[in-house]
Amino acid sequence: MRLQVPSVPVLAFATVSLALAECSPLDAQEPKDDLQKLVIPLDEPSSAVKAARERLAAGLADVKPEAKAQQRSLIAKDGRFILYGDLFKTGGCFALFESPVKSEDEPQYNNGTIALAEWTKSKWQLRGLWNIPAVWRPKGWKWDGVDGDNYLPVIPATHPFELRDLSGDGVPEVLIAGEVEKYFQAYYLLRFEPKTRGLILLASAMGKPERAGKYVRLYFNSGRRAIYEAWEYLQWSGEKLVTKALWHDESPYNNIDPHFVRADVTGDDGGVRSFKITDAESNSENESAYTITKDNMPYASLVVVWHKSRIKKPVDNADEVELAWLFEKITGLPRELVPRRRDIKRLARLEDHATVRVTGSEEALRKLSSDRRR
Repeated sequence: MRLQVPSVPVLAFATVSLALAECSPLDAQEPKDDLQKLVIPLDEPSSAVKAARERLAAGLADVKPEAKAQQRSLIAKDGRFILYGDLFKTGGCFALFESPVKSEDEPQYNNGTIALAEWTKSKWQLRGLWNIPAVWRPKGWKWDGVDGDNYLPVIPATHPFELRDLSGDGVPEVLIAGEVEKYFQAYYLLRFEPKTRGLILLASAMGKPERAGKYVRLYFNSGRRAIYEAWEYLQWSGEKLVTKALWHDESPYNNIDPHFVRADVTGDDGGVRSFKITDAESNSENESAYTITKDNMPYASLVVVWHKSRIKKPVDNADEVELAWLFEKITGLPRELVPRRRDIKRLARLEDHATVRVTGSEEALRKLSSDRRR
């Protein structure tokens, strides 16, 4: 069975990769599950909680708590960074700060922790503690080439905390700049919880989480092997984030197997379908071919036939234009959200410059021809 539909944009990324635990979020959910191990319970005895509480008043001595105060920051005498003010639009005063810990009994906390406190009438109240060693350097910092302990393989964030509204509800989320590895800096995403007056640790990524349309987009890559890049698209469901799609772009390291994209898509029923889009042989310079499987079963074949006008007036970033079309058709997300190089400001519409010939199942024909958006 064959259906002809007008064509749209694609994306072929130079895969610069690294991975949190050297695995794509497509391949392992364990890193997400391990996130909660970074939360230090306040109701259980530990040196980290004891130290944070004992040093709370002294550590925030330079902060002048005021109701509805604008967001401010300062660097304490010992070099710790403090962010404070009406951070979560409650009308009160909160403070995010680095809480150093040294303990022979619990060395896992010796790199320091991140703490959240709230000013309650006449004193600071500890609201949260996380075993996340924030890594940052002042703006303009450069390694001097001498102090080995100060060496970092990449230039880190200029401050450990950042508030950014990723949900669109007017209450910002917290981004923590975490550990620096050879090719990336980890980031952690936390959301304010009004009932507990604390923060919920929701996600981690190998780059700064960002808002993409109505979604939160997280970034991952394969590190030193430079094989793949991956993006996770999550949607807010109350106070939680739910994965809607995962987009994994890979050029196999062996230089033999073809480039492919893997997309895991969460359906309306909550089930996850896995699609693999693989480059295929084409019969002409004006054609591009792809094969698609769904859950490892044959799904569709398609050929992008570029109009002859392309010869006289080439289309910029044609590969990206094709992949953007596939991104929209397969994931159901708007093609404008497809990951692309930062130097590409706008992609042409494939429909305006090419025709896509699709062969496959009835379901594939409906999916690849439908204009329905999520």
